[in-house]
Amino acid sequence: TIINTAPTFDVAATILPNTGVVTGTLLTCSATASDLDDGSVVPTYEWSVSGVSIATGSTYTVDANDTNVGENILCTATATDSDGEVATSNDAVTVENTDPSVSGTSISGGSYNTDTLTCSASASDPDESVTIDYTWSIDSVEIGTGTSLDLATTAALPQDVVVCTASVDDSNGASANDTASLTLVNRAPSAPVVEISPSSPVAGTDDLV
Repeated sequence: TIINTAPTFDVAATILPNTGVVTGTLLTCSATASDLDDGSVVPTYEWSVSGVSIATGSTYTVDANDTNVGENILCTATATDSDGEVATSNDAVTVENTDPSVSGTSISGGSYNTDTLTCSASASDPDESVTIDYTWSIDSVEIGTGTSLDLATTAALPQDVVVCTASVDDSNGASANDTASLTLVNRAPSAPVVEISPSSPVAGTDDLV
């Protein structure tokens, strides 16, 4: 009786790239298998995280819906011969953190020291949702926080440069910020209204005010 020989891997499963793996990275898993009875055997591939299958095929693009930062993505190459006997080979890579980004910071709402200013910005992080924090300052001294700032409640003066800093922090300790600035404008005073009284003074009697 001739007994079947199980397939073997001539080249073990290997994932590339194996460093710098972040959300959006295209991973490729490859392996070479053969069988004494059948010759070359083409492996199949399965990707998994913590024992949960997330994809099949030789390539996989890292998706934040499938993985968290710090988790391992496992590629399992399976070689099956014509008699149904199976051999497997594994490789794994670790998902690294992607820094958040902040852009498009702008200030609106006026340019006088009695106006209420509003700061806005856009932030993104492919790994998670992030919240933007806003800080207002003049000459590096903080004068307020939040998206809006009522300058009438501060000691801001014309020609002061108001800076809004938009910043984000992700859950893995990475951060980013962006700034916008506005120079406050001076307003000319209104012309005074002059009156003389009495309007019909008596000479030698009335004092004029």
